[in-house]
Amino acid sequence: MKIPEIREELLTIPQEFASLISKVAQREIDFFVEDDVEFLHEFRVDLRKLRTWTQIFETADYRVKKIQKHLARCHLMGGEVRNFDVLLSWLDENQTFASLPYIRILKEKRKKLRKMFLKELVKTDAISQLRILGRNFLLHIKGVSKEAFEPQVKRYIEEKKKSVYAILPKALTNLEDLHEVRKILKKIRYALLLLPTFNQNCLQNLKELQDILGYINDRRVWLELILVELKDIEEAKNLQEVLQQELNAKLDEFKTYVASEKTFLS
Repeated sequence: MKIPEIREELLTIPQEFASLISKVAQREIDFFVEDDVEFLHEFRVDLRKLRTWTQIFETADYRVKKIQKHLARCHLMGGEVRNFDVLLSWLDENQTFASLPYIRILKEKRKKLRKMFLKELVKTDAISQLRILGRNFLLHIKGVSKEAFEPQVKRYIEEKKKSVYAILPKALTNLEDLHEVRKILKKIRYALLLLPTFNQNCLQNLKELQDILGYINDRRVWLELILVELKDIEEAKNLQEVLQQELNAKLDEFKTYVASEKTFLS
């Protein structure tokens, strides 16, 4: 049976790049209009896409060092806020594991971190600089189509697949390595968006893996957060136990998934 393919809208590479920078810039405005946790999530996802795309451009010998460095700087901002966002969202759905005073402590910490994030955005003028760097870079890739760039994208994806398979054996018993696998899978998924067509099965398998690994990584981060920031709170120990149990169960699910006959990267 022929594997179905998804055909992306045939924008040129510069159009895709410009569109994504515009979305990032709009999110900065959104932050000051409303405190919606999804704004920060989408902001960080779009920055990761841009970082992946510049890595592909680098393999094709484009000069990307300046914009790469700035994208990395932008992506560092807001990471701590996002960790609190997802933990508080989980606690909203699992209120029996933490008292209201404990949740208030987390919310107050998150509020301070968000204030610091917004202050850094304004002070560094990071997004305005990104627009300028993006505008300058677009001049170098003017007229590049997805079809013309397809060989470079496919080469990048194949290299990342090899990296996953190389790390995977030890990642099954090491959360840091598992997190690295997760990051590489994201890069593969974002790279697919630059292809004129791509395999639907691959996209679905990547989504399944990312959901599992995202679940694991969230709990890894939360356990570290509780240990560092909230270890003296009475409910911390019970909460740690619950999160560790969830993490272990999802790890078992991941190991079963990997052991299955499913070829999850094709």
